[in-house]
Amino acid sequence: MLWDADQFLNRTSLQWRDAELFGRIRASWTTRSGTASSDMVFVPKSGAVTSQELTLNLNGTDFQGLRHGSRPLLRGRDYTVSGDRLTLTAAALTALVGDRPHGVNATLEARFSRGVPWRIDVISHERPVLSSASGNTGGLSVPTQFRGDMLATMEAKYDDGGNAGPADWTSYQQGTRPSRRTPATPSS
Repeated sequence: MLWDADQFLNRTSLQWRDAELFGRIRASWTTRSGTASSDMVFVPKSGAVTSQELTLNLNGTDFQGLRHGSRPLLRGRDYTVSGDRLTLTAAALTALVGDRPHGVNATLEARFSRGVPWRIDVISHERPVLSSASGNTGGLSVPTQFRGDMLATMEAKYDDGGNAGPADWTSYQQGTRPSRRTPATPSS
């Protein structure tokens, strides 16, 4: 089931805003595809790069490997798989992000025995810098230097520690992920 609040399908033109998502839906009509616990791996803009782990959701498929563009990544050197755990090595991530400009630095494809590949964006990030907020009940301004092209998470709490925002059961706020970008051109 997909709940669409006009973010996936343009209801006027009947065109999908996210062709990759529609491709995944269409593939599901005839087969299962493997996925992972996330389609994003975050690497700090500065400091040590560490290995990152994702959980594979095999959905009855077999994991076949990872690719960066047309280049297969090497199992044992660039990544390891143990059960349903896919670990991208620190060395591979360091090579993939290069000098680590903000945003998507590499796009990987996890390949499975059937179905469509699962895309994984490798993203360099830094914590945003917030300045003093100003405003009143008529409006609020929080000057922010985002230092990236997407907000990974946002947490909002009142001074008394209670959760702020429309969903009072969590302090984390829902955002809208930008539509998928065209895969980055791999470098050699």
